[in-house]
Order: sequence, then C-alpha cells, then structure tokens
Amino acid sequence: METVRTIVEKRALSIGSVMEQPQPSTSKTEELIPPPPHVRPLPDKSPVTRRTKFKETDETSNLSNTELQRLVLLEQLELIRAQKERKKLLLEKLQTENENQFEEINNLLFRKL
Repeated sequence: METVRTIVEKRALSIGSVMEQPQPSTSKTEELIPPPPHVRPLPDKSPVTRRTKFKETDETSNLSNTELQRLVLLEQLELIRAQKERKKLLLEKLQTENENQFEEINNLLFRKL
C-alpha cells in the first residue's frame, strides 16, 4: 500500500518538478504534504474562430457589430409584437367565452322564473 508521501513524490516526478524531502517529524501527526505544483492547461489543438463558435450564417458573417445589434433589436421587437398580438387574441377569446356563459346563465335564470 502506497503512502501519501510516495504518491506525492510520484506525482512530482511525473510533472518534472524537484521536491524537497520533508524533515522527519518528532510528533505523531501526519507529515505535511506540499501542495501540487501549478500546471497550466494545455491549449486547444484546434483554435475556435468566432464563426464556428457562434455558428454564424453567411448573412451575418460580414455584418459589423452595430448592424448585428440592430438586427437583434429588430428581432426582439418582432417577438414583442407577436406576444402582444397573442395576448390580445387570448383576451378577446376569454371575453367572448365569458359573454356566452353570462348569456347562458341569464337564460337559465329567466326560464326558471
């Protein structure tokens, strides 16, 4: 069974850093383990371009930032208008349903009298 010390030494050797041997402790506490050395992440093998990252179409690939922002705002405006129209249609439908129910209730009440 490997001790913590041998595991740390193997890790240090595999990374290529030199590790100082810790002083033997006189107490019964565990040995101090040095933190692992800082290792930078390897760069990506294939650089990601803006076009591949955001899956741009041919229509938007040649637009400037201002033109792209304007396009986004226009799409948001169309979405808001569609949402308002849908809400208006739902309210009209609800109102006609309520009117129909009101008429049915009135007819039932007057027939009983």
